[in-house]
Amino acid sequence: MPSTVLRTVAGTAKAGEFGDGGPAILAQLSSPTGVAVRSNGDVVIADTGNNLIRVLEGTLSSAPAHNIHIEAGNGTASFAGNGQPPAQAQFAAPSAVLSQLTTGAPLNAAVPAVTGQRYVVDTFNHAVRTFATSDTDPDNHTTGDKDADDVSTLAGIGGARGSASSSAAPTDQRFAYPMGAALDAQGRATRWQ
Repeated sequence: MPSTVLRTVAGTAKAGEFGDGGPAILAQLSSPTGVAVRSNGDVVIADTGNNLIRVLEGTLSSAPAHNIHIEAGNGTASFAGNGQPPAQAQFAAPSAVLSQLTTGAPLNAAVPAVTGQRYVVDTFNHAVRTFATSDTDPDNHTTGDKDADDVSTLAGIGGARGSASSSAAPTDQRFAYPMGAALDAQGRATRWQ
């Protein structure tokens, strides 16, 4: 019978926001609630308590451990940053992260591609937000030029909680603390709750 070993790959026993750019095992997270794995081995983490999306790098750096860094969010709990790079956006308790894989790639919500569309369930902002990623800039650190790699709201009225609307437009819908999402057969985020 094979033995199973549980290992910590990111975070310490202390909640906080520390360690970006360094070994993930020494970094502090705060109530992470969602993770997904990129096709290159990176682990994308919804660091809910820090209002961030962080990435545990799948490849070893020059240090003897896997590094961690911020992919999206600036740590401030607010609804801001549409039209800006993900690192400048503000989220409020993001709880899940998904990705639409590029054309021709197999669809799998649990394995976000480095190239594709990233979806963030922005729980306390009652919205689903999105941005594109690319092979040349997978973490979107370029300046805000208001194109697909900048943050936008896919569904919900940012910061406005409420019950569903009769409008067909996703940005006219209201949510009450969405916690998850799913992709349809074409890889589009169409279900959130």
